[in-house]
Formats: sequence, structure tokens, C-alpha cells
Amino acid sequence: MIVIFDLDYTLFDTNKFKRDIAKILNINIKQYNNICKRCFTDKNIVYNPYELLRILKSEGRISFIKNYKEKIENLLRHANKYLYDGALAVVKKFKERGDKLVLLSVGYKGWQNRKISGLKIKKYFDHIVILEKEKYKNLEFLRKEKQKVLIINDNAGEILDMKKAIGKCEVCLIHGPYSKNAEHNFNAYNIKDCLKMYD
Repeated sequence: MIVIFDLDYTLFDTNKFKRDIAKILNINIKQYNNICKRCFTDKNIVYNPYELLRILKSEGRISFIKNYKEKIENLLRHANKYLYDGALAVVKKFKERGDKLVLLSVGYKGWQNRKISGLKIKKYFDHIVILEKEKYKNLEFLRKEKQKVLIINDNAGEILDMKKAIGKCEVCLIHGPYSKNAEHNFNAYNIKDCLKMYD
């Protein structure tokens, strides 16, 4: 089987990570999310925390970018603590079973690479793909794949688009902030549930 894992909110506790970045910036998570929405989401720009630091400096909210960047880099060095409980066990189990594992993530490539590089789960993936645009547009080649395909992702909208591109595939929707962002009939699970479901 080919197992396509998402990273943020699926294997990686992105909310906890964002809260820790907000602490570094001396703001609360609501302020942080509002700033990110204004500077990135509303402008259809891919999030990049280093660009965020430049924006905050230009607005006079912070002074020395280097100090904040070093603190964020320190978070990245300890990225494993942001893996959800059970994430490593799930990835390891699929790998030991002989499945082909793909980590497919959308985001600013430099940032996602930095985040992934320190994760202990990295070694279990046959392919790591980071895209700055929608995932499904690069998956049509899997239509010809004879092996079963399983998508493990927290984003219902992305799953529906990926299913459209791939064709027949299995789905494990992970409960998270985007698990209800589209109409669907999937059940939502905790990442640890994958251990029982695909024994």
C-alpha cells in the first residue's frame, strides 16, 4: 500500500507550535492568528515565519529580528516534542509492514523543510514532497498505481480533492481544525486510531 501522510495537524501539533511562536513574539495566540490572517491568508501568500518577523519589524512591533529568529530556530531543534502522541508509532508501523510512505505537505518550502529536518519520523518516509500549492494537482499519476492508496490527513477539503485526482483510495480523516471544512461523510479519528484501523 502507498500511505500518504499530511504533516500539520495530522502528525504535528501545529497549534501547540504556533502558541510557542506567539510566546516568543510576546503576543497571545489570537493576536498571532489575526496577524497571520492579515499578512498571509488574506493576501493568498504562503505562511513564512521569517517573513512574519520582517513584517513585524517594519510595523515597529519588534526590534532585532536575529533574536527572534534564533528562538524560533531553537523550537525547530526540538520539533519532535510537537509530534502528536502516537504519531511515531503509526508511521513506524506502516513502514515495518512494508508500505511505501509519502509525506506530503503544503507550505513555504524553506520553512517546511526546516520543520521536517529535525523530526525523527523523517527517516521512515520513502518520499517527502513539499508543495506551495494544492496537493491534489500533483497526484494524478497515482491513478495508474496498482497498489492501494491510503490518505491520512486532517483537512477534509484536501482529502476530497486528492480523492478526485487519485480515483479510488482509502481515507483516514484526522480530527482537527480543518476536518469539517467541507461536506463529507468521513468519520474523524485521532492519529493513534490508525494503529487499530490498519492492523
